[in-house]
Amino acid sequence: QIGMKLRDEGVKGVPIPNIKLATEKKVTTILEEHDAGNELPEDLRNLMERAVRLRRHVDDNGQDMQNKRALQNTESKIRRLVNYYRGDKLEEDFNYTFDVAVDLLES
Repeated sequence: QIGMKLRDEGVKGVPIPNIKLATEKKVTTILEEHDAGNELPEDLRNLMERAVRLRRHVDDNGQDMQNKRALQNTESKIRRLVNYYRGDKLEEDFNYTFDVAVDLLES
């Protein structure tokens, strides 16, 4: 979203088509330098958003077996990513649950 905004609107009216060419850094690197990055890695955050949407859908539509399976697969991916990031980008005692995902995404 940041890159699209800079591409479309630019800085002081001058559009910036490519951040990396202009600054020789990625957008995420620039955000991390200024402590404006996410507390969760982007791939994990996207999967948590998907899992929350799927869980709410499955709660409303209990007979939707395809989305129940999709929820199981998504939560499995989240658990594997949590194990991968644990200790490095996540706390050692971090565990994924639906409630934790909702709390993290709302903050």
